[in-house]
Amino acid sequence: MKKIVLGTVLMAVPAFAANFIDQKIEIYTNSAYLVQKADIHNSNQIELTFDYKIRLPDLKLFLTPDKCSINSINEQKQNFSKLKKLENELTTKQNKIKSLKVELKFLENLKPDGNIQKLEDIGNRYFSLLEQISTLNKEIKSLKEKIIKLKSFSSFNLNLSCKNVSITSFVPVPVSAFQEYVIIGNTKENKIKIENNLYLKNGLDREFKNISLEYHSYKKTSAIGPPPFNFIPYKYSRKMIAESFSLPEKEYIKTETKSFFSVSNVDLPAKSETKINISTDTIPAKFEVFIDGYATVTPFLKAVFKTNKSFYPSSNSNFYIDGIYIGKWGVKFIEENKENQLFFGEDVFIDVSKIKIKDFEETSFLGKKIKTKKWKYILKNNHTHPVKVIIADKIPISTNEKLKIEPFSSLKWKKITPEGKILWEINLKPTEELNFEFGYKKVIKK
Repeated sequence: MKKIVLGTVLMAVPAFAANFIDQKIEIYTNSAYLVQKADIHNSNQIELTFDYKIRLPDLKLFLTPDKCSINSINEQKQNFSKLKKLENELTTKQNKIKSLKVELKFLENLKPDGNIQKLEDIGNRYFSLLEQISTLNKEIKSLKEKIIKLKSFSSFNLNLSCKNVSITSFVPVPVSAFQEYVIIGNTKENKIKIENNLYLKNGLDREFKNISLEYHSYKKTSAIGPPPFNFIPYKYSRKMIAESFSLPEKEYIKTETKSFFSVSNVDLPAKSETKINISTDTIPAKFEVFIDGYATVTPFLKAVFKTNKSFYPSSNSNFYIDGIYIGKWGVKFIEENKENQLFFGEDVFIDVSKIKIKDFEETSFLGKKIKTKKWKYILKNNHTHPVKVIIADKIPISTNEKLKIEPFSSLKWKKITPEGKILWEINLKPTEELNFEFGYKKVIKK
């Protein structure tokens, strides 16, 4: 049986301080992980230190080669004596400032008696006090930073089964991401541009320089298999954003089970927010007008397109069409190599109306009840160019043998789906006007 050394015996051998190097930050919409790596040579007693607070259960370590393993991990206690010394020093300097301010107030209230030398002495003393207060404030700021770092400091001692090993750590960090698309439509050149921007918030007191990011546009679930193991949703609150001045390099990566954006050379200042562009794609598109006559007769401009990569949903997307900002809207999942669509608001140069012209029920001599409904569509293209118009409407579907639905239209439809959705495709010339009638008969047998 393998014997594992624990407790104080572990500390008999001096621990080797692992020099961890930041590799990347993996960001999901509900969590983030800092990935660090250290190469250990000729020691199996390792000290891991982090300049932020981390719980032992949250520390995930991966060893290479895989024959190596961790015998034990002990968390080091915080250096309370050093912390107490810094806090006492801070209190002393704060009290010193209070004393100097009292003397300042006294000098301000002095009434000069006309003695020039006394006035100069008072003035010199006054400015000396101001300089002392300024110096103390700088020292207090430095002490507070040291205290914060010491309180946030975490340290662990590892006992390994081998002496030459590479350690990769996966540590949760308070770095959050907020994704936003900028969707730009160009009807003149028949294309759309999708700018994928990422707003990053670094909640740590440390900065990251030239770090690589992997952004996964979905929630990180703790489940390895399907339900009932569910993750806990995470909400991100967006605040003021500071623009990044780094020049990131971007790449879209697709693996066997996942796809994500990789961005390198990113700077994340401490306790601040940053915006970066993680991808910009220009995609050929066909523009047409879509009218959902069942819900509303508003004509909406729509782009139909295919793309060679997926875009995950985002509830915050800014839409532009031909250089005009039209508003903020959500984007559903955009699938690669499949026909997708995006809407760009109302097309005010298409006039459309739908009028009900018949709603009549009768009984035939055979006892059948026949209910007829009929509408009239009136369309006009006020553009100076041809426009393709798609109209969608709906009719009831039969639920039993005694009910029969008979649709009719003066304009040939493209198709009727099993769910009762009717589609028309119409090409309207400039200034062209088109009228047509459609409806259905609902025949109920005895």
